[in-house]
Amino acid sequence: LLDDAFQHRAIKCGLNIVLSEYDHLYFNDYLMPAGRLRESISGMKRADIIVITKTHEKATAVDMRNILKDIKPLAHQQVFFSYLKYGELYSISNANEIISTLNDLFRFKLIVFAGIANPQPMLTYLKEYSAGISHLPFADHHDYSQQDLNNIQKYYDSFEGGNKILVTTEKDLMRLKEPDLWPIAERMNIFVLPVEVTFKDKAEEFNNTILKYVRANRIYHEKYSPENQ
Repeated sequence: LLDDAFQHRAIKCGLNIVLSEYDHLYFNDYLMPAGRLRESISGMKRADIIVITKTHEKATAVDMRNILKDIKPLAHQQVFFSYLKYGELYSISNANEIISTLNDLFRFKLIVFAGIANPQPMLTYLKEYSAGISHLPFADHHDYSQQDLNNIQKYYDSFEGGNKILVTTEKDLMRLKEPDLWPIAERMNIFVLPVEVTFKDKAEEFNNTILKYVRANRIYHEKYSPENQ
């Protein structure tokens, strides 16, 4: 199972799954350095599955049909739409301390910090429910330092009023658990926004496509055969 290997021609893949963000669709993009594409759009004909990720939760069937018209999938290609489903905010120092998005989040001002490639979907979601939001951006895969945490705390302290919290992602939480950082982080008023990827529809069809491929592969056939399910 390889990530970011679609352009690796020396590898003969059995199943190619290509992801493209709803707000940055590949057919509106350009080759590097003008855009983010690593090869020509014509290479998409090698894809077996195309997943449009981070689809707006309120996207309609008409919106998705219009995208399908632009994709023009080939006969062998399947197209799926996925979106991010957020859970309830929980404290890093006490996972049982939860803030209800619908009932309580409107009372809080949020200072969001995250080292992820595209925080915009998370920010858009939180803006819809909170009293106000400020964003402290970090580079993707950022390794936090003690000074980073001190700077975040100073920024937090600069906001007046008591109803304020720091918000980050589960991905960032893992980095905050480094031995030299955790004693500082757990004393800060940090809450985590959990997220999972789900499909707008056809989730079962997607899962069955993956299982069908794995079962057809001789190496994994015994493990994934129906009688072992």
